This record gives sequence, structure tokens and C-alpha cells, in this order.
Amino acid sequence: IFFIDKVVLVTGSSRGIGKAIATAFAKLGCKVVINSNSNIDQLKETYEELLKINPNVIMIKADVSDPNEVESMFRIIYDTYGRIDILVNNAGISRTNLISDTKFGEWQQVINTNLTSAFLVSKCALNSMLFNKQGSIINISSMWGTVGASCETLYSISPPVTEIKRSL
Repeated sequence: IFFIDKVVLVTGSSRGIGKAIATAFAKLGCKVVINSNSNIDQLKETYEELLKINPNVIMIKADVSDPNEVESMFRIIYDTYGRIDILVNNAGISRTNLISDTKFGEWQQVINTNLTSAFLVSKCALNSMLFNKQGSIINISSMWGTVGASCETLYSISPPVTEIKRSL
């Protein structure tokens, strides 16, 4: 009952963990916003699957590392649902190579997608959450952020910390 009609945004939800999280919230009766920037065909497939579970699903293509696209995404969310109750920062990418072989542009892309996006999306979500005096932000991370991985240096450095939890 707690989750019915809650508005949930799951970034990076076209496949994998993000898709599973969005599916779980859809089954709980939430109004679910799914997002991807690069896996659009998979995002459309996920959207169609979720609509069979719950009619209150929208999909938004947006680069969550771009402040303008994040603001546009939130305009759509607020125009559609009027608020956001739960944010799941799940968007993430990896580049598999040694740090000595990594170009600065690759570093920037991983950091912007895996870290900057969590900041930008959380900042936009907070407006609604503070106004409504409720909300939750969940940052999905990887075990590689704790233990590291060979040839996954960028990814190991970039996952957001998940130890800190706070609900408004």
C-alpha cells in the first residue's frame, strides 16, 4: 500500500538492474519513469513490457550527465505527475582498459555518467521532495567501487557511495 501511486524515476533503466528495479516498482503500483540515453531500442522494449504490468509508465530519453537534458526530463515528469517521490540513480557506464591506456575524454565520460549524473538528477528531484517534505534517493553502486577490478579502473573509481542513506 505504501508504494501505490508513488512517482519513481529510475535512471539507466532500459536493461539490467535498472530494468529490474523499474519492474519491481511498476508491480507495486507506482507511477514509473524509465530513462536511458543510448539504449533506446531496449528502453522501448522495457516500456512496452512495463505497460503490460502498469499503465502508469513513461519513458524519457535523456543524457543524465547533461544539465539541460536533466531539467527537460524533470519538466516532463512534473508536467505528467506533478512530483517525484523516489529517485533511483542507476545510470552508469564502464570502459574496460588499463588507466595507462585511458584517454582523458573516456575518463570524463565515465565520471559524468556515473557521478555527475547522480548530482544533477538528485538536485532536480530535491525541489519536489523538499516541497512535499518527503522523498527517497537511492544511489546504485557496484562492488567494484569497494574492491576494484582489473582493467576496470574508471568504473571502480566512479560508483556513487551507497553507505549513506537518508529519507526526507
